[in-house]
Amino acid sequence: MTPLPEALLAAGQWDGAYCLMGHCVECALKACVAKQFRLHEVPDKKLVNSFYTHRLDELLTISDVKSEMEIHAQTDPSFKINWNTVRDAAIRGRHHGSIRSGNVLRRYERCIRDSAMDENTVVKEQLTDEMIEAGAQLTQKLDELGLPIVVAMWFFQSEINEWRLMFASPDLSDKGPQTVCRKIQEARKALGAQAERLPFSMIGLMDTHNEMIQELRIALRTGPGVSRVRFSKNVMNGHFIDDALIYRSAA
Repeated sequence: MTPLPEALLAAGQWDGAYCLMGHCVECALKACVAKQFRLHEVPDKKLVNSFYTHRLDELLTISDVKSEMEIHAQTDPSFKINWNTVRDAAIRGRHHGSIRSGNVLRRYERCIRDSAMDENTVVKEQLTDEMIEAGAQLTQKLDELGLPIVVAMWFFQSEINEWRLMFASPDLSDKGPQTVCRKIQEARKALGAQAERLPFSMIGLMDTHNEMIQELRIALRTGPGVSRVRFSKNVMNGHFIDDALIYRSAA
C-alpha cells in the first residue's frame, strides 16, 4: 500500500502532500516535547504554552532533539535542505493558506540551486594554517580526555562552501551524541583562546558505520597519532571528496 503523502505527490497534489508531511513532523516534535512531562508533576507553564503552536522551528527549540538535529544538518546537507523546506513551507502554509504547487516547486528548486554552488563562480573558503593547527590541538585534547576517535579531519562541504571539522567516534552510537558533544565542549574549553578558531557550529560528528568513513579507513590509514594528510578530488566507492585534510584515519 502506497503511503498517503507519496500518493498525493504522485497525483500532483503538492499542497496536500506538504501539509500532511508538515503535520507528521509537527506530531513527531510534539511527541519529543511530551516526553519531558512527568506523571504526578505539574509541568512548566512556559513549556506548556509553547507546546500549543504549529511552528516547527519553535517546537524544535523546546524539544530535546535540537542539538542532534543541528549535528545531523552539519553532516548531511540534503537533510538540512529538507528540514528548511518543510519548516518554511509549514510557516507559509499557516500564514498564507494552502501552499500552491507552483510555489512548492519553485521553493524546492531554489533550495537545490542555492545549495549546489558552482566552483567557477563562488570563491572557495580557505582552510587556514590557524584552523589546521587548532584542529590538531583539539584532536590531541580529545585523546587526552579519553574520547575514542577513529577519523578526524577537516572536510570541505562544497554544497555550502564551508569547511567542517569532522570526528568519527564509536561513542556516538554507543553513548549518544550528547556525551560526545560534552567531551568536545570540555576539550574546547581546555584550549582557551585557541578555541575561538573552532566555534561549535564548525564541528560535526559522523558515525563509524557511515559508508564514507568506512571506505576512508580502508583507503587511507594514518595510525593513531595526529597527521596532516591532504586528500583532494578523490572518489571512493561513489563518494566524491572534494577536499579534506585528514588528521587521523585509523582501522
